[in-house]
Amino acid sequence: MDYIPANQLYDSDATIDADKETEDEDEIDDEGNVIILSPASECLILSGQSILEGGQDGNHESGSQHGGASDYIPDISVDDRLARRPAMAKVYKKFKRQPGAPVRHGDMAEFVVALCDDGRGRRTSARTRRARSVDSERVISSQTTVSESSSTNASSRTSTRRRRPSSKKPRNVRRGRDPVRVQIAALVRSHAFDMMDRTRAPVGPDPITSVSLAHVTRYATTKRKEHGPNEDHLELFLDFRSVLPTSRPICNVWNTQAGAVFTANFLRQYPEYQTQRAIVLACFKAHLRQLENQFNRFSAFDDEETREKAVVDRKVQLRRERCSRRIKTLEAFRGKSATVDRLAKLSRNKFDWKVCSGDDTDSDGEKVITTLDWRAEEVRPMFRIVDLLTLVLRFPDGVHATSGQFPQHRYDPVDAREHGEPVLERRRTDPQRGLPENFYNPTWLRSLDEDARERLEMTRPISFEFPRALVGLAETAVPVKDRKSKPLPRNWDI
Repeated sequence: MDYIPANQLYDSDATIDADKETEDEDEIDDEGNVIILSPASECLILSGQSILEGGQDGNHESGSQHGGASDYIPDISVDDRLARRPAMAKVYKKFKRQPGAPVRHGDMAEFVVALCDDGRGRRTSARTRRARSVDSERVISSQTTVSESSSTNASSRTSTRRRRPSSKKPRNVRRGRDPVRVQIAALVRSHAFDMMDRTRAPVGPDPITSVSLAHVTRYATTKRKEHGPNEDHLELFLDFRSVLPTSRPICNVWNTQAGAVFTANFLRQYPEYQTQRAIVLACFKAHLRQLENQFNRFSAFDDEETREKAVVDRKVQLRRERCSRRIKTLEAFRGKSATVDRLAKLSRNKFDWKVCSGDDTDSDGEKVITTLDWRAEEVRPMFRIVDLLTLVLRFPDGVHATSGQFPQHRYDPVDAREHGEPVLERRRTDPQRGLPENFYNPTWLRSLDEDARERLEMTRPISFEFPRALVGLAETAVPVKDRKSKPLPRNWDI
């Protein structure tokens, strides 16, 4: 059957001829047909009085012939229905006078079942009524089907898309980087360091300079090559904090030319990357931002007193970190031997960062272990084993290192060089109190008076002898210098 669109059933602005109105009334009254359109309840009812009352008249048979809808006839009267829905009653008064209402009871009954919310006297949930619309799909009988809504199609398509596997990695999963780009970036950093004639600093940021604004302005004005960056001593403008925003464009012109000079020199030294010119330049621009940060940090150390204080603070911080690692390592190996248990208890209660030696830097730039004049010589081999066990813990499976920075590699100048002399610690060398007597240097103890010895509050000596199994485990970490180096396999000396 053909349905009449809702916008054609009623027009509030249309006028009805009086004679035609009477004809329509007589026709509707004779056939008992009623049209109800209720926007409030989101349903359309096209029915008749006899059908709403249960179809007790002769027209009921006609309804069963047209669609077989007699089984769906609701058992609620129209008066009850309109009493519960004031909006329907209001619309009913207007629509019952409109022409074109179907006269077959079977067709009207199908509308009742499909579009009314309470067929056969049962009411569906409010949520279902709101979700269902006139266009929603519902099979009324073997002959009638209302088209599926577009929202249902969109929902099914969305659920199908969600089930497809996504190739994008979650944010908490480490994303891989192009190994070629990583290698180029490392070479760019090293090559820029050499072209700028920089030197390594033992503590704090490495020295770095910036070209003056006067040189930058002269080059921006003349555009002469001899006034700009050169390969012999590459200079960059990094002091952006001291210039006005209006001067920054000419500073960027200088750095752009410096990038071109650097890229040309880099490709001459590494010709295998000729096809990667764009990547080389991109890595240099990324490194330029890091160089600016280094310059800002280095500028904070202009005062000699401030620089010395920063060096001292850094040295103390390294000793604190070293002491913390040793305490955690001894706790991790508790229960392996009586010596480890005693040292773990002692470290937990008495150890301070002053127990650990510092490190110094000689002319070659290597880390040298310093010597505390009050500490016994036997303590250093014991701590050496503890430091190696710390490196063992960094490789749980013996191959892959855990995340985090590795301790700096140090060496003892007495063992590394023939006739080597110890390097004494110069900062914060006051002794730690409450340690066993064999922790203190006997020569240093003899130099103290009786009162100074009592203030040390020394305890009974303890053994520094580790079991052979732990010593063998520690020796596997001897080759480890950083995360790239691997420890020896267990039982490597068999």
